[in-house]
Amino acid sequence: MRHAALLLLAVALLSGCGITAHERKVETTFADFRPYSTKGFYFLTGEYNGPFIPLGILYVEVTPALSASTGYEIVPGSVLIETAYKEARKLGANGMTEFKITAEHSSTSLSITKYIVSGTLILITEPENGNAD
Repeated sequence: MRHAALLLLAVALLSGCGITAHERKVETTFADFRPYSTKGFYFLTGEYNGPFIPLGILYVEVTPALSASTGYEIVPGSVLIETAYKEARKLGANGMTEFKITAEHSSTSLSITKYIVSGTLILITEPENGNAD
């Protein structure tokens, strides 16, 4: 009797655990730095090997708007890049090395509660071969 009850319980639990089929999904994200490089400002995810003057470390926190009906807004990467560019220009930089965007998530959901844009601001004194790549 005990085995029958366990078997019935196992069947009940496993019958609701089906695999849901879905199509393949491919997502591509592109951070477009071209509008800034044409203005003489360079975002680099690594180091810059040409001559430069280090200006300091930039750390920008962006807190998305929160709506009771829709939750946290999704801040586009282009807005985060533009924010970093404007702040860097105010400080006299024409480049940013070790550029990084990170997101902090809510402990109770997958919502992004804060975006952090960071990197080292530099003043490139002589771009290599006409660019900073």
